[in-house]
Amino acid sequence: MKNKIVTFVIVMMSYILEWKKVAAAEVKPIGEGLKFSFPNTWKGRTLAEKLRRRKGFENSIIILTDDHGTGLKLERGMPIILMSLPDPNQVVKGVLNMTGDNKSVTVELGRQIISDCTSNIHVSVASGLLTVATTSVNNYEAAHEPAVHEFYRDMIDAFEPILQLFNTFVKVPANRSHGISTLQSGGFHVVGPGGNHLAVFGVRTSVVAGQFLLTGNVDPDGIRGLHDWWFSLDNINWTRLRPTKNNHTKSGGYTRGQLVYFRHELIVEDVDNPYGLSDPISRTAS
Repeated sequence: MKNKIVTFVIVMMSYILEWKKVAAAEVKPIGEGLKFSFPNTWKGRTLAEKLRRRKGFENSIIILTDDHGTGLKLERGMPIILMSLPDPNQVVKGVLNMTGDNKSVTVELGRQIISDCTSNIHVSVASGLLTVATTSVNNYEAAHEPAVHEFYRDMIDAFEPILQLFNTFVKVPANRSHGISTLQSGGFHVVGPGGNHLAVFGVRTSVVAGQFLLTGNVDPDGIRGLHDWWFSLDNINWTRLRPTKNNHTKSGGYTRGQLVYFRHELIVEDVDNPYGLSDPISRTAS
């Protein structure tokens, strides 16, 4: 009986070893020609990259799908770039970031929007709307309690038609690919589906002489990071500005007519940071 048990164990061990050899031999082509779908999010791209690195799945086809049912097809052997970019086809919208919590900040934001919307290269805003908005900002700034809230509401009502022009513009399918930059050009806060804050790197001229307003791109999946800013007067020698946690900062003290270059980098807590240093953007100081 004992001999039979020993024989049985030996046979089973031999079978298992042979099965492992066969399985190992078949690992390499196991993913050949197969398709795998992952959501086009940070987590989805990470899982896709892990699959691509597994032995036997190097030549599989991986498709990253978004919320709209479309997909980015990565052919066999192509590397997956873990870079999170806004979907150019999604409908974004601008909102007024004028909370009224701080009067001086709210007044500055209002005047900046008026400046940004004057002769805007994307959306034409009638001078009458800008005049009404300017008057409303002046009235709000001069108001005292208990009339402050009333003038604040009037000011918001004056800006709503201007905001509506921009939101209507970016809803047009042909304008969606540059919807975020268009809304930013008007000085508006940009939100996407689900209310997520969206932004791309951009530089606007401030209402303050010799000053620029810088906006940095954000991760669409909401991953927080550090924003690194640089400026140059010759596009060769670069000086680093103070890093920020928020995706916006100011840079001033330039002479009227001076050409200034800016760059930005979003740094997230990841071994392989997917965001590189941006291409330079140049603006002339006013």
